Amino acid sequence: MVTTVASGARNGVLCHPVVRAILVAELISALGVQMTFLALPWFVLDTTGSATLMGLVLAVELVPAALLGIPSALVVQRIGVRRTLLHANLWRAPLLAAVPLLHAADMLRFPVLLAIVFGVGVFNAPYLSAQRLLLPETFADELSLVVQGNAILESVARLGMLLGPPLAGLAIGTLNAQNVLYINALTFAAAFLILRWRLPVRPPRPTVVSRDGRGVFAGARYAWANPRLRRITLAALLFGFFFPPLLASLPVLTHVRYGEDPRIAGLLYAAWGGGALIGTVAVLPAAKRCDPLVLSAVGAVGLAIPLWLLVLDLTVWQFALVLLVSGLFTPVLNAPVITLMMMLAPVDLRTKVITFILSMNLLTGPIAYALTGPVLDLWGLSWLYVGVALGVSLAAGVLVTLAVERTPPPEEPLLPTPSPVSR
Repeated sequence: MVTTVASGARNGVLCHPVVRAILVAELISALGVQMTFLALPWFVLDTTGSATLMGLVLAVELVPAALLGIPSALVVQRIGVRRTLLHANLWRAPLLAAVPLLHAADMLRFPVLLAIVFGVGVFNAPYLSAQRLLLPETFADELSLVVQGNAILESVARLGMLLGPPLAGLAIGTLNAQNVLYINALTFAAAFLILRWRLPVRPPRPTVVSRDGRGVFAGARYAWANPRLRRITLAALLFGFFFPPLLASLPVLTHVRYGEDPRIAGLLYAAWGGGALIGTVAVLPAAKRCDPLVLSAVGAVGLAIPLWLLVLDLTVWQFALVLLVSGLFTPVLNAPVITLMMMLAPVDLRTKVITFILSMNLLTGPIAYALTGPVLDLWGLSWLYVGVALGVSLAAGVLVTLAVERTPPPEEPLLPTPSPVSR
């Protein structure tokens, strides 16, 4: 039986067996995801020559998560977070493997590619929700441990971003972009096997659900009614809309300015991931002492300010340095924000609240990706980066104003008392 109390981490968050299992699985999966994040748009650019079609492919992957994300909360509640993680990894593996298989058979038409990418996206929202909900369940809602767990999970994802794109850049040059997708399929299969081995599948705990917690949109209602959670959700949506175009633009940036070398695109992705990985070192001790609202505001400001330099005509190394410095603050922002999304909601609503916020964040992603291509085709890179810097700065401003309000309203404690849960 997996330990699900905070005492399981008395010797450190990394000593908990659930955390170790999810981190190993996440690292393997993140490597493949980041390789695909470069390989798939590169494949579309090579075969179509269209930045608009590239953005469309990236957008379509997020559409099902946005459309089905809120109803998927009911699935997570019914089958449990562990079963959700297993099924998401199990089914994404063959879907991704189908892309190079169909391409080799000369059967991969663009609508078919969109359908496969859509299928992969169906599993993204429940997977992300279940992955995050595993932490408060594991650490019995102890705030500092959940923040640390989220920070470590972020660091593993950024380690994948650090190593995955350079590996993809090398692999694209030797294996061709579509064949790199085989590697991603294998990583999902490996993550499934690790989680199947290390996380015992068990029925979800029955929860006493209040009248307000019933219905598909109960999470949306609570997120809107809670003043702090409403503003955190707004900030998350702004980040989710304005930041993806920066990452989506890197293949185009490499094609236009830096000699069409996939290794350079990999370097730029790696610079962002490397900065985020280093930034995790600051989050772990800070989570024990700092108010998570203050910590998130510091991270947001640090993330936003360097992005204004991207409007300049930078060399490859200057551009990479800006991404690295901005990336340093990513875990400082994400770990406390994700923790607050969960911990500001009562236990019986937590799954629906976090799934609603993540789904809305994913809904902004397809819109942003779909607009990235036309913006690049019509106005170019510099104006895109002006919009990115302005939007991210606006999101940072929302968190800063929230953090300076030191005392919560009398009727709204910072963290709610957990609802009764049947044991």
